[in-house]
Amino acid sequence: MQRAGEDVERSTVIAAMTDTANLEVRASVPIRHLPRMRTGDLAEVSLNTLRLEGRIRKIVPAANSQSQTFEVRLDLPDGAPAVVAAGQLVSVDLPLTANAALTVPRDAVVLREDGTFVMRIGGDATIEKVAVEVTEASGDFVAVRGSLRSGDRIAVRGAEALDEGELVAVQSET
Repeated sequence: MQRAGEDVERSTVIAAMTDTANLEVRASVPIRHLPRMRTGDLAEVSLNTLRLEGRIRKIVPAANSQSQTFEVRLDLPDGAPAVVAAGQLVSVDLPLTANAALTVPRDAVVLREDGTFVMRIGGDATIEKVAVEVTEASGDFVAVRGSLRSGDRIAVRGAEALDEGELVAVQSET
């Protein structure tokens, strides 16, 4: 704290102001959830037993390299500042927009110099190399985006050794 008449350096904070009429909640969210967050979505903000509905105003897509989180800013509803103090700790339940995704076994994904592929088995038992983008992973499965369709037969075991147009014998279908 500085006293009247005291010299201060240029970068010394001598006062801090808070706009208590427009409080926001800042939440640190694991980076793996970034693709599933949407501006405008509603989220539940909890303060002890009180529950408020906040709206996501801003998603800051700059990750903290140590915590591997990014910041989400939420606006609180009108009237909330009367019961919320600046700097108060809150809990936030964020909605994670579900993406309809096609999942394939992790072993079916082939990484090559020219891209990421899944080997589709055509009706004539020949291999077709299908370019995919891996969007998420969970355990032994990954979500992929590309021209692969639900119901397509794909090679899982030994897929990395296959080439476009190669004839295969299907061992089992599961």
